[in-house]
Amino acid sequence: SLELDNQTARHLDGCLGCLACETACPSGVSYGERIEEFRPKLAKSRARPLKDRIWRRIVRTTSQSPKFMSAALYAADKLDTAGLGSLRKRVPGLDVLPAGFDRACFETAPVERSRIAPPSAPVARVALLTGCVADTARPDITRAAVEVFHRNGVEVVPVPEQTCCGALALHNGEPERARAFARSNAEAFSSTNVDFVVSTASGCGL
Repeated sequence: SLELDNQTARHLDGCLGCLACETACPSGVSYGERIEEFRPKLAKSRARPLKDRIWRRIVRTTSQSPKFMSAALYAADKLDTAGLGSLRKRVPGLDVLPAGFDRACFETAPVERSRIAPPSAPVARVALLTGCVADTARPDITRAAVEVFHRNGVEVVPVPEQTCCGALALHNGEPERARAFARSNAEAFSSTNVDFVVSTASGCGL
């Protein structure tokens, strides 16, 4: 069995979980399942330095909450505009997110952003999974998805009670937190009476 020594922990921490290794593995090893199995064990068996624990808590909070992520992006843009240094360059993760954060866009419900009128006699009804950081970081993708649905006669039903799907928590070795997110979303979407639940983020949809 795989021992959770420092070398193993270093590889698990550095893995993005993109699963490209699965398509390249000639033995068909399910690396994704192995990663999700060992990360919770790693979290319980390995004491991290205080600085690491604080940083991971900050990342976890912002990445799983659109409100906290929007606040981080807003602060980053204000600091850059004020000439107080580039927060995006110093904070890992912020540098890959779009600049010029539009707070008004965040405060508008995702399904109301479309410039195309919703269909009066829809051929189907869908709900978008927008309770995560992906929608905050790239609202243009959500807007485009809504417009595509409306152009094809599909109604997009808002689900304001939804949360992060839980995938980020699971990847971070927190299965119970992931299940809590999943249960919350199951309850939020159960009363929508939609035909499909659609995600525009490839990592979501636990």
